Amino acid sequence: MRATRPVRFVVSAIGLGWALLRAGRPAHRSLAERLGDLPLADAPVSRPVRVRWSDRQIPVIDAADDDDLAAALGIVHLHLRWTQTEVMRHLVQGRMAELVGPAALELDAAVRRFDLAAAVPEMVQALPADTGRWLERFVAGLNHAVARIDPLPFEFRVLGLGRTPWTVADVLALGRLAGADFAWTMWPALLAARRRLADWPALWRVVASAGTAAIPGSGQPGSPWPPPLGRSGSNAVAVAGARSASAAALLANDTHLPIGLPNPWILVGFRTPTQAAVGQMVPGLPVLAVGRSERLAWGAANLQSANSALLRTEVTAVERVRLRCRWWPGHRMVLRRGVAGPVVSDTPAFAGRPGEALALAWTGHRASDELSGWLALPRLADVDAAAAGLAQGNVPPLAVCLAGADGRIAAIAATEVPRRPLPPADLVEDDASPWRTAEWMAGDDADARLDPVDGLLVFANNRLHRTPRRALAYMVSADDRAVRLRHLLAGTVDLAGLDTAQRDVFAASEHALALAVWAAVARAGLDTARHRKVLELLAGWDGCFDAGSRGALAHVAVAGGLLRAFGRRRAAAYRAIRRVPNLLNDWLAEADPTALRQALEPALRSAALTLARQDDWGTLHRLAANHPFARVPLLGRRFAVPDHPAAGSLDTVNQTSHAYGRHRHATFYGAVSRFSCDLADPDSAHAVLLGGQDGWLGSSTFADQTALWTAGDHIALPLTPEAVAAAHPHETVILPAG
Repeated sequence: MRATRPVRFVVSAIGLGWALLRAGRPAHRSLAERLGDLPLADAPVSRPVRVRWSDRQIPVIDAADDDDLAAALGIVHLHLRWTQTEVMRHLVQGRMAELVGPAALELDAAVRRFDLAAAVPEMVQALPADTGRWLERFVAGLNHAVARIDPLPFEFRVLGLGRTPWTVADVLALGRLAGADFAWTMWPALLAARRRLADWPALWRVVASAGTAAIPGSGQPGSPWPPPLGRSGSNAVAVAGARSASAAALLANDTHLPIGLPNPWILVGFRTPTQAAVGQMVPGLPVLAVGRSERLAWGAANLQSANSALLRTEVTAVERVRLRCRWWPGHRMVLRRGVAGPVVSDTPAFAGRPGEALALAWTGHRASDELSGWLALPRLADVDAAAAGLAQGNVPPLAVCLAGADGRIAAIAATEVPRRPLPPADLVEDDASPWRTAEWMAGDDADARLDPVDGLLVFANNRLHRTPRRALAYMVSADDRAVRLRHLLAGTVDLAGLDTAQRDVFAASEHALALAVWAAVARAGLDTARHRKVLELLAGWDGCFDAGSRGALAHVAVAGGLLRAFGRRRAAAYRAIRRVPNLLNDWLAEADPTALRQALEPALRSAALTLARQDDWGTLHRLAANHPFARVPLLGRRFAVPDHPAAGSLDTVNQTSHAYGRHRHATFYGAVSRFSCDLADPDSAHAVLLGGQDGWLGSSTFADQTALWTAGDHIALPLTPEAVAAAHPHETVILPAG
């Protein structure tokens, strides 16, 4: 398959280009026209359901009971994000080549081998009655919209999609897709280094131990996984009433995901006689993953725990399947299984050494019930009950922050992992027994925090527990964001302070690296007039990745030059585990003057060229949230939106990933949503998405929040009926049959 890769990509580009040409341009649709698209009649509800909409097409659903609310949510999700949910369904099923042609065949083969939805049939059978009922009613709403929405979305014409009903199993499979492990994005670069570098054992000791560093670094993983299967991050903060200016608890959550349009979230509010809440949902999943009720608020950050492993295995079963493909003959592939799980090393990016069969062990292959705990949150009165309900979660592994109206805060590690020593001796492990035994460690066994003494909980994908025997993770993100947030939120905190902190762009590890480079240059005898301009910028840089900073530009250019001196494979391994500043800093401290001169001289020359060609960090580093069609050659330009100077880096609170290079680039991953609230005021919640609420190409609310995002502004998400009516002036009514 790899031999024909360039041809397959050309075929997909031509096919999609022709489909776009035939489809024409998406028509502009106003808010009134979009609300007119709603399938309101003969819906699967028992009584009329009123839905109020804001000018940005954010709904608040008022239903007579929870059954009707679930059905209305299904209708709303499909109305706003039908194409997005349908593409996600094809992705988790390994059927993307049916939509975009042979360019996706390798992706489909990888997804089939990883077997993301393996546990779903068992999960469907084991659903608690209330959760099963909720999902059935949600699916009824989805299928009502599937049958009734007219016209079909523009993308359906391009991708060859049609009206396909949904099942409860489909929804649960989307949950497994959302829970795909961040480690999978690291493995390709690490496996390549393991196959090809003679000093791999030494390199593994470095990269595995880097996860225990106090302030590690950043980089870009080399991974074939596209959105939404990229690594998942976030910042989650809870402030106790004793530390809050309002004397009530505060909560803030900004989520970090692949950047593009439509946004990975929708904003939703709802009210029934038993519950009322506002917040964020993943399209196709009927739970508020981030949000608040009158008595409780919640948010989360990915634990980046060790929920996956690569195990050397013997092959025990073989299955042959055929992948259907658009504009290309179908592809026959072999699915192999081992004692430890599905064999994933048949996918080239995950290949082991010659003769090795590598199986995936993943906690997501075990049946679990994440939804019940999240569904209960809007009805709960305190953080204790919420923490207990979320403890049964598994994937995605989350550090969940909770804030109560009584001023209390709490956090829980919601996942489970097998008890085993971390880090392992090698990326590929031999011992499969921890994954087969009953001795599993629930996240709350390792780290549950109630009412911290300092009144502040901050999680930013950093390490939660420091005891190796009970460790949940070993390759975690930098402490930079967590340490910075604690610094910014020292003393009494108010909601405005939380909002400002979410946009901060200081990176301690990058700043330390810049100072280390400056010192190493002096040791190497390179502090000459030739390099004065670069060195002055490094010495004067404050560590902030403001868009207008020339110091940040100089730093990234020098760091990129140093990385190139390490060789492609080693540099890729450093980038994969996001430890570039930490590892470069260690090397600079240990290298002799000769090695320093050999690495620093070309790095400084390269940085000088970059400074001559680029004005500042934002000239090089761009924010461009685009629809996937924008990547199609030639015709894709009509779907591209203007880019903007981007602030931040991977280890800043306002996260925007980047490569360490000289060339202008668009950030591919980072903050995509912001949410915060003060439990003293039921109408205080506010949020903003990078992009917009509507997934309909041509809609007036497709990307209307981008200006708010870049300005640091937000949208009110009130809870009280009076405030909802004022902020959501447009009303639609979903009517029952008959």
